[in-house]
Parts: sequence; structure tokens; C-alpha cells
Amino acid sequence: MVLRLQKYLAEAGIASRRASEELITSGRVQVNGAIATLGMSVDPETDIVLFDGKPVKQEEELITVMLYKPKGVVSTSDDPQGRKTVQEYVKDIPVRLYNVGRLDINSQGLLLMTNHGELENLCIAGRPVGQAARALIESGWCSPASSIQPPREDKGSVILIAATDLPMSAAQLKRVARRAVAGLSRTGNAIGHGSGEIALCFSTANRIRHFDKADFRTVQELNERHIGLPFHAIAEAAEEAVLSSMFRARAVEGRDGHRAESLAEVWKALGER
Repeated sequence: MVLRLQKYLAEAGIASRRASEELITSGRVQVNGAIATLGMSVDPETDIVLFDGKPVKQEEELITVMLYKPKGVVSTSDDPQGRKTVQEYVKDIPVRLYNVGRLDINSQGLLLMTNHGELENLCIAGRPVGQAARALIESGWCSPASSIQPPREDKGSVILIAATDLPMSAAQLKRVARRAVAGLSRTGNAIGHGSGEIALCFSTANRIRHFDKADFRTVQELNERHIGLPFHAIAEAAEEAVLSSMFRARAVEGRDGHRAESLAEVWKALGER
């Protein structure tokens, strides 16, 4: 499939489309041994693309599936209760897919599943705002008092730490920690290539005295019948923490001119348009 050169570079993770155009015009990109020019198209199967003398390889194919979720199916990757999950409908697709958001077990309707997640997928309170935000930033908009160019696409990881006063065993805490990424998915994050999310969960319920000399200790443990409560709680807490930090954060400039815009300013600008 023939692609515009700047799109090919963006999908390979070199830079955003706009930044890729600047790389092309600066002469840093070669196609089949010749300096590339803006407007060129390439065939990933036959053309050789170099960036600063190094081969550019396209990343994993981006896939989005529109799945009609029936009743009785849970929107998770695995279910400890053995119920049918949405993953069973996409098991023949050779890449791992993650659902964008979720539907309750008794709900039916459209559910998007994808192996990628960028700003375009950002959802706030169920409202998809990512595409409008991306278009705003790539149009050259910057937050007030800023003259810095829009950032290149970035990939990173998230570390989530959750504390609870519910009495839970180590095995239960591990299961709760795994559900933290569900909160990230609610914001449109699909755990992209190159990311490595880490979630830690601990309980303050069963305290052990430092100089306790007792031969045995009595501890409490949450009944498994109620384990769904902390599952939902950590997903909601993770979502709220991400959105709160994004809205409170100011636009910042990092290394190599990388810039992260203030979501609060983006949200305000979208409301004014």
C-alpha cells in the first residue's frame, strides 16, 4: 500500500506528520538512496527509507475493530469467574487488541477494539475530544504566551500506586493492581507499543507491630464475593487521577524542544471554537 512519506514516518514513530514534513524538507530523509522531497509517496514493501542514514521500519499494523457486544459478555481481557469476554470474538486477529472504554455485562452495542492509542482517542466523561484536540494542536495552536512548536508524538509508561484500607491478601492486591489499566483505557489509552504500565497496590488494614513476639497472628481478608468492588474502585481512581493531573498540569517544555500542552488550555480553546 502506497503512503505519503510523512505519514509513513509518523506511523514508524519518527515524528508527527507535521514534524516529519520539516525533516523531509531539511534533507534528513532518503528514499532508495536519493534525498526525499515533500509530496513523495512510498511503498513500505519495496522502497527503502532512511532517516539520518538509518533504516526506517514501520511499526505494527494499526488495527481498529468495531465489535457489536452482545449481552452476557464482559468487556475485559480475562475474567476470573469464567464468563465470556470480548477477546473471544477477536481471537483470530494476530495482534492483541484492547477495548476503548467498556460496556457492562448486560449492555449490548458498539465497542471499539484497537492495538493503538494516541491523542485522537482521548475521552473525557465519555465525550470523544481527542480528534478535535489533535487537529487544534497540529493547526499550530499553542497555549497562551507560547511560541514553541507542537510536540512530536511520544511514547512512555505510566506508574500507578494505589493504597487501600480494605483487608486484602497479597494475591487479591495483585488482582486489583491489574485492573488499574482499565482506568487508563477509559481515557482513550490503549497501552501503545513501547509502553510498560506498572501498577502497585498495598493495604494498610492488617498492621503488624515491629516487635510483635506472638507465634501466630490473626488477619482479615476480603471475601472474594466482594472483590468486584475494589476492581471498579481502582479503575475509577486511575481514570480520575489521570484526568486530574492532565487538567492541572501547565504546558511544559522538555528536552530537545519537546512540548506538552496544557489539557486545560486545549479544553478551553475547543470550547471557544
